[in-house]
Amino acid sequence: MNPESIVQTLLSASSEAAQRHYLLSTLPKLDEITIAQLAQSLKENTIRLLRVSAQQALDCAASVALFASITNQPHHIGLGLRLQAMVYTLGFGRHHEALGYYDEAMAIFQQLDDVESQALLQVTRIWAASHVEQYDKVVADAEWAKNTLASQERWRDVATLHNNLAIIHNRFGHFQSALDALNVSRAAYIALGQKGEPFLTNVENNRAFALYALGEYRQSIAAGEKALALAQQNQQTALTARAKQNLGLTYYGLGHYNHALKLFDEARTIWQSDNRIQEIIQLDLTVTYCLLQLRRFRDVLTRCANVRELITQHGLLPETPFSLLNEARALSALGHHNQAIDAFEAARQIIQTENSPWDLAQLDLVEATLLFLRGDFAASYRQSVACIDKFEQLESPLDEAAACLLVARSAILLLETEDARSLLDRALTLAKPHKAYVLIFEGHFLLGCLAQRHGQTNSALDHYKASLAALEQLQSHTMIEHRPDFLADADKQELIEALVKLSFEANQVSQALDFVERTKSRALLSLLSYRVDVPVQPRVGSDQLMVNELNQLRRKRNALYRQQLFENGPRTPETLTQLSELEQEQTQLWHRLLIHNAEYLTDASLDQVETVDPTEYLDANTMLLEFFILEDRFVVFVANRPDGEKASEMRVHHLEVTVGEVDRRLRALKLNMQVVARSKPDQILSHLPNAQSTLFQLYQMLLAPIKLILKGFSRLIIVPHGRLHYLPFHALFDGEKYLIDSHTISYLPASSFLPLCRRPKTGEIRLLSVAHSLNGHLPYAVDEAKSIAPHWPHTLLLEDEASLINLQHHAGDHRLLHLATHGEFRSDNPLFSGLTLADGLLTTLDVFNLSLQASLVTLSACNTGRHVIGGGDELLGLTRAFLSAGASSLIISHWAVEDVSTACLMQFLYAQLAAGSRKDAALQQAQRNLSRGTGFEHLPASLWEPYHTHPYFWAPFYLLGHPGRL
Repeated sequence: MNPESIVQTLLSASSEAAQRHYLLSTLPKLDEITIAQLAQSLKENTIRLLRVSAQQALDCAASVALFASITNQPHHIGLGLRLQAMVYTLGFGRHHEALGYYDEAMAIFQQLDDVESQALLQVTRIWAASHVEQYDKVVADAEWAKNTLASQERWRDVATLHNNLAIIHNRFGHFQSALDALNVSRAAYIALGQKGEPFLTNVENNRAFALYALGEYRQSIAAGEKALALAQQNQQTALTARAKQNLGLTYYGLGHYNHALKLFDEARTIWQSDNRIQEIIQLDLTVTYCLLQLRRFRDVLTRCANVRELITQHGLLPETPFSLLNEARALSALGHHNQAIDAFEAARQIIQTENSPWDLAQLDLVEATLLFLRGDFAASYRQSVACIDKFEQLESPLDEAAACLLVARSAILLLETEDARSLLDRALTLAKPHKAYVLIFEGHFLLGCLAQRHGQTNSALDHYKASLAALEQLQSHTMIEHRPDFLADADKQELIEALVKLSFEANQVSQALDFVERTKSRALLSLLSYRVDVPVQPRVGSDQLMVNELNQLRRKRNALYRQQLFENGPRTPETLTQLSELEQEQTQLWHRLLIHNAEYLTDASLDQVETVDPTEYLDANTMLLEFFILEDRFVVFVANRPDGEKASEMRVHHLEVTVGEVDRRLRALKLNMQVVARSKPDQILSHLPNAQSTLFQLYQMLLAPIKLILKGFSRLIIVPHGRLHYLPFHALFDGEKYLIDSHTISYLPASSFLPLCRRPKTGEIRLLSVAHSLNGHLPYAVDEAKSIAPHWPHTLLLEDEASLINLQHHAGDHRLLHLATHGEFRSDNPLFSGLTLADGLLTTLDVFNLSLQASLVTLSACNTGRHVIGGGDELLGLTRAFLSAGASSLIISHWAVEDVSTACLMQFLYAQLAAGSRKDAALQQAQRNLSRGTGFEHLPASLWEPYHTHPYFWAPFYLLGHPGRL
């Protein structure tokens, strides 16, 4: 019998009694050499299982103890105790229990006067001791063990001890000491030649972490890449994952968030394939640091909850306090301050039983942050000042810089200006050598605030520009779908406002617009400018599994959606929860796919944020109006081509209206539309005066101050901002007429889209007309789709043929795409806003997968132009997806549309397009006719009604994008 087969039989026994019986019958048949080999094999199995399952490792260690009780050899008993100690400390985090086993083993070896075994025991004992004993004692014990092993010429064990001691130094925040120990360990392993080479991977991994903690990011990357190369060369799967994780951590420190998340995901895939639950837990917690910077707070909470579930399921070490601290950060950012305090206090209870100064300093810094967010600036100031000293002693420069920034924030609010300035200078001095852009952004921003407060305009402008440059560096390394959240926090919005305000004070209007454009809808602009691929498709073989899973999730969600919509299935809390969970899984998986395939972030040319001079792209009849919110009031940039009598430089007009005043009128307008939708036909026109009154008030606020400038320009391009994206400018009423009575109107997300609007579509005009009546609830949808078809060669997809697969098959071959169906707007998750087809919902995510060559896409449905406005004024929803998929322009709706009037409007619109009208002019004429009740004499009497003159019926639709001919 060989030792390996004995171990397999032993571990597969059903009970301790069965194991004892097997050992009692087997061990007498073995010679001493085989018994020694069996002990070694049991040890190796325990260590192997520790990487997979703590409980299985503990069971194996118990088998070693049982084996030792039968052989009754002191060394075997010591081995069993040592292995149980290792499992308790490394697998379960039960360090006090572990030390009990270690000390029992130590007593046995002392009784045997076996100094070498005592020293070997210290190689692993120091980990448990570091959580219980004083740092100095742990280091002294390690020093004794090192000298003892060196005297025995156990050079490999000496190298391992230095490596393990470095981990302890790292844990206590003594990162330079850790680096020194690792350099010794590396030299020792190199001296061992081939025997030491496999261990170098671990040393380089630990060096990478120590260098990261010291802020030496470039050196950390070099060490991490060396570790990765060694791991791959020696086929060390687990160490490959560790190297990727450490590299990801360093790229996170540099603000290269997408690269970090990609490396983390690759490491997690390796851990999962090896069922390394503990490593998965630690990695998921590492990911949360990155997600906090990206403001993905709900994702942080989800990951932390998953960590708790994994810990519970597998009976692993107690919950790491850093999951609780990151939960506290996320909860506080979401405004849940009481819950944040609860999470923080739970973390405090764990950390205060530990012995790590670095952990304690991190705890204090989080507490100072929570105090600041709660408005207790004096307490936050005191707490974070103490943190500065602690991180300085710990030689952790970037943590020190972060503490300086937090103190400075409190000092500014407490009017301690000089303190704030010196702290900010100190933070930047610490951060700049390491290119820690997230700290550089904040430092320059706050210095700009101070300079602006004291009237130092030039200095403020310089600091704000430096802050914006750092922000653009961070954004350029962030996957496109993460950018809206990343740009959503107050500092980033205040930065742009400050730059705009200072530009106005210097009478630099073009510069002000340039600053507005540098963070406005940049994610969508990148999608269009660089043709960034975001569809659900594999780029490499390893992506195929993710794509398959995404498609499976879509089918499940659509089956549930269809059951509820078409088959009167129950809309219970359980089914809604199921839908939500499926959507969350799809979103996370899609983001993983995009993170893997964000090649555009490796192209340095995309780091440059380009804006345009809008006057270069306007003809003599066109004026562009771009709105911006500055200090709670609206300003409007006015641009037109400098040509002849209309020559003009870029101008800006400061409107007196506040955001709140506009919001109130928008709510009143929305209420009027909702009342009309519920009213009987003979009551509808009674609501017209109220609608016109509200539209008149909005006109007076937003356009009346510039009405003289608008004269002489027949076309307007409007770039809204914030809540103005929900306003139908074309329906504004001057007391006598609507804006469309004097101007054709189109919209853009930002003026930087003007060059993209000039791209012509070529080839034969063909129409794809798609309609689904929602089981008869939209009786005119099919007639609408049919009525517009005869103008061009066409393809009709009606009712059951209006499926996603048919749409995907035909959409790319048509210059015109018309969808008449039911629309759903999802403010909670715009990725699942969509249009109802025969086989389910065509969601925003599905639209990203289309490949269009369409000059115009018309979404003849409810709320298709509703957006969630993300950070950077990003439009999140169907609009963004269709533009990304290749549409030059869209006709979309602000609110729920009525079936009959929509059919009227669309018939006239497409007749105008077929006659050669521009898109903006065709929509203008159709809306004017409906608002006046003229031009529809050729339609059946049942289609047009006098009450269609109310804006509810004609004003929801607007044109976004290219306004010219098809």
